[in-house]
Amino acid sequence: MLTYGIFPLNGLGDVGIVSSEKGLYRIFLCVTDKNEILTKLGQRATKGIREDVLGNAPFFEQIQAYWKGTRREFDLRLDWSVVSSPFARQILRTLQTVPFGKTISYQELGEKAGYPRAARAVGRVMSHNPFPIVIPCHRVLRKDGALGGYTGGIDIKKKLLKVEGVL
Repeated sequence: MLTYGIFPLNGLGDVGIVSSEKGLYRIFLCVTDKNEILTKLGQRATKGIREDVLGNAPFFEQIQAYWKGTRREFDLRLDWSVVSSPFARQILRTLQTVPFGKTISYQELGEKAGYPRAARAVGRVMSHNPFPIVIPCHRVLRKDGALGGYTGGIDIKKKLLKVEGVL
């Protein structure tokens, strides 16, 4: 059973949080309403989904504390079942080791995860990261130091990097 909550994050927009009994299932940045979350989850995942703002509040509280600059690391259970590929899991788990305030290139992340020639594939994993902010794909930059893309938009990536003192 999946549950969701939509929370206002001042300066970033509304954040949609979806969880399962295993933990955090997905984070959606800049959502407008429940229908947008349901559309993004897809038909299979939304059967039986229900709103539970109170149950999802602990996930949001950590994200909000990060956004305010009072939290640098997350202590959340993640539902890894949403990440179907072992490659993607390895990339995302490796990304979790990149500390607050530091950045890494797509190529360096691939190398660190054991895939030295997979920079483009790493980029695809970043574009499908189900746990943005918590698994900090905003810390991944192009080899030349340029920001690259970001699922929530480049402005959000800049804001998150500013929170960490990178920009």
